[in-house]
Amino acid sequence: MSTPHHESRLNAAILQLEQGQHLSEEHSFHCLDDILSGHCDTDDIRTLLGLLYHSGDSVATLVGFSKALLEHARPLPIKGPFIDVCGTGGGPADRYNISTTVAFILASQGIPVAKHGNYGSRKPNGSFNFLEALEIPFDGSDEDLISQFETHHCCFLFARLFHPAMAQVAPIRKTLDHPTIFNKIGPLCNPARPPYQLIGTPSIQTAEQLSQAVQQLGTQRAMIVVGGDGSDELCVKTENIIFEVSPTHIQRQSVDCKEWGLNSEDYDKGDATQNAHLFRSVMSAQDHQHPMSAHAALNAGLAAYCMGKADTIKDGTFSALSAIQSGATWRHYTAMSTQN
Repeated sequence: MSTPHHESRLNAAILQLEQGQHLSEEHSFHCLDDILSGHCDTDDIRTLLGLLYHSGDSVATLVGFSKALLEHARPLPIKGPFIDVCGTGGGPADRYNISTTVAFILASQGIPVAKHGNYGSRKPNGSFNFLEALEIPFDGSDEDLISQFETHHCCFLFARLFHPAMAQVAPIRKTLDHPTIFNKIGPLCNPARPPYQLIGTPSIQTAEQLSQAVQQLGTQRAMIVVGGDGSDELCVKTENIIFEVSPTHIQRQSVDCKEWGLNSEDYDKGDATQNAHLFRSVMSAQDHQHPMSAHAALNAGLAAYCMGKADTIKDGTFSALSAIQSGATWRHYTAMSTQN
């Protein structure tokens, strides 16, 4: 139910954006806090999201929104260092779930992962559509997820379960014909609060924003990736851009692995069911020569490097390929799945 006080804060934000001004972190926080608390009018929320998309958000807005969303989230107290691998979305319509595959590869090497994600917003090809097709449990209690993490070095945090307040916004997002700020802040709002992050986005401008935002939110180390093919992950065949973030520095670098001998051929991608079939086919055959293996291993290599588990991205990539070739990744997946 809306109230004059909360509506005045949201209306002030709308007016400020209409005048071409950015919101402060504090104003952004209070706006989303009011929205998630159920105090705001649906049309005003829709207007705000449209203005943020068309007029542009800012680092302060991303940080303020992220802090508000995390405050409303259901926390998951995971102990020890771990990493999240997540993207903002983007790139080709048919895509393979690289970051989710990376989670299995890393966990099979003993590198802990708590991956945050959701169903696809427009097509059934999101990370959690993929996990359903792979028959991986992710809707248990906190105790179940923590046990899964401690046993398998890996668990999956379904955004819809951990961010119930987003029910105030989800129906509105479905009526819009454009992405919203929530696509950007999703990777920043893992309720387990990972100290290490690998975040992908297809835009240099967004990568620069996310680098500053994740630094302000507090990180031990993060890698923000812009794929050279316009995707939100490292690609094998072209040069990629990485922003390496620490508490005190943001450093931009490029990664080109064309000389590493990796298979850069295109491969078939599709919905969650098709992608799950590809995952099982490649991993069960321990086919480290398949282009999907190379693609996933490259991104796993960056994640391992981010956590200090590999001296270089190249070293991490070839360690990931070894995990696939040895069958370790396939065995790890089958141990986690509910298949007989």
